[in-house]
Amino acid sequence: MGARGCTGCTASGSLLDEKRKEAHGVSGLHIIKALYALACKPRTTVPPLSPTDHTDTGVNASHTGAPKKKGQRLTAVLESGFNEWRRRRDYYPSHMRLIYIDFFIIKNKIPSKIPRILSLLHRLHFVVCCTMLLAYVSTGDTQTSQGKRLKTISIFNNKGGVGKTTLTFHLAHALAEMGYKTLLIDLDPQCNLTIYGMDQEQLHQIWKEEDPFIEDFKSAQERMSARNFVKLTSNTRSIHFLLKSVEDGATELANNPPPLNLAENLDLIPGRLTMHLFEDAVSRRWSDVYQGEPLAVRTVTKPREIAESYAAEHGYDFIIMDTSPSLGTLNRLIISTTDGFVIPCMPDMFSLYGVRNIGAALEVWKKQFTTIFHLLSDEKRALFPKHFVRLLGFTIYNAKKYKGTTKPKWDLAQAHYNYAEQIPNAILESIPAEVRQKLPTKTLNTPIGGTSIMHTHNTMPAMAQKYHKPMWAVPLEKLEAGDTPTISGNRKIYEATKAKYTKFAKDVIKRLDTLE
Repeated sequence: MGARGCTGCTASGSLLDEKRKEAHGVSGLHIIKALYALACKPRTTVPPLSPTDHTDTGVNASHTGAPKKKGQRLTAVLESGFNEWRRRRDYYPSHMRLIYIDFFIIKNKIPSKIPRILSLLHRLHFVVCCTMLLAYVSTGDTQTSQGKRLKTISIFNNKGGVGKTTLTFHLAHALAEMGYKTLLIDLDPQCNLTIYGMDQEQLHQIWKEEDPFIEDFKSAQERMSARNFVKLTSNTRSIHFLLKSVEDGATELANNPPPLNLAENLDLIPGRLTMHLFEDAVSRRWSDVYQGEPLAVRTVTKPREIAESYAAEHGYDFIIMDTSPSLGTLNRLIISTTDGFVIPCMPDMFSLYGVRNIGAALEVWKKQFTTIFHLLSDEKRALFPKHFVRLLGFTIYNAKKYKGTTKPKWDLAQAHYNYAEQIPNAILESIPAEVRQKLPTKTLNTPIGGTSIMHTHNTMPAMAQKYHKPMWAVPLEKLEAGDTPTISGNRKIYEATKAKYTKFAKDVIKRLDTLE
């Protein structure tokens, strides 16, 4: 099998998607060929090794004093291949790691006098890889471009106006620019994140095409030809359109419409002002979930199922869900079924009460989901996450800097500091222990990213929303006349926000890793 078999194969990633969807109707051999071809290419760019790396891993072992005896040389090459894999494993999906070793062996030209050993290695290795890859297809495992499991995040506070959408938008851009494939899902009926990310005329066109389906999904689909429906679902659709079939109890979509691309590694599923209709359906069916009623179970688990489905298809590392400042039924199922959530706060009294309200709601939600989890069958239980949501921490946003010479904690103006310092205690007192226990108290007492995004950005978020770019990428060209002096005169301040949000994103990742 070796390198020659892979070089001649032309199957692409799109074939994987087809085979995953048609796995039961296609022969195993075809699937194996397609998956093996896909595995030949890493999903992310692997940074080149430094000269030191080449020496350490033995990439040039045959030219750098490698053992002369054939057996010793084979051992050295295999060992160096394993070491190189260990260095690079975070850049490959898990099902590609053995394959990379295979290519490394060929690359280093193990002596031709041992073809039988090579043949056995290749055959055994190919069988193992194909077994792993077929398991990947059949189970729908959401392995990502970094070789780690998908992480879902919700950004939530019971208090509006705390910078939730701005934080969500910039966190996603920071993760994307760090090389993580990220999907934004706007589940806030106010659609602020959608407005942040895309042009209103484009959004209007999406909504206009969907209007008949939002009114009556089944009837609209029956009135449309199969060809036109395929065309409709071949373009970006709102999250409510994706949820509408289960809301109406109609046949669900066979394929996922493509998300809207915002930037490299970053996509968006737009929101819609009609999301209150889906929330009404959830409220009506909530009590039926305890009885295991199929439609009710599908309804409350559909947002998470959509997230996992898109992750499996597009290889997302993170999916971030924006929510409304409500403790209603919709947020109950969104927040409860994500991996972790962040509480953005303003340094004021309202954020303190918001934290307390969240804590009281989480107590109730956790009891409900625990009860549901134990009452359902194993098959239906698998639709829910294994663990209730975990707190990642809090941020303090849009606070004023201290202007004196002696800087207090967090470098905050005294009035803002008086409220900010109460937030960690409010979290410890209000948020259930099971929700926050994965993080040590010291971490919980510290804002995510420290002071990186704590201080006010003034009018910069408004400019970011206006031009649908993160603050550090607001263009200098094609600006409205009144914006040119503001943006060009403060260019360095705008650009400096990138490092701030990168630091914030790194801390989010670090905290997410503790949940595993």
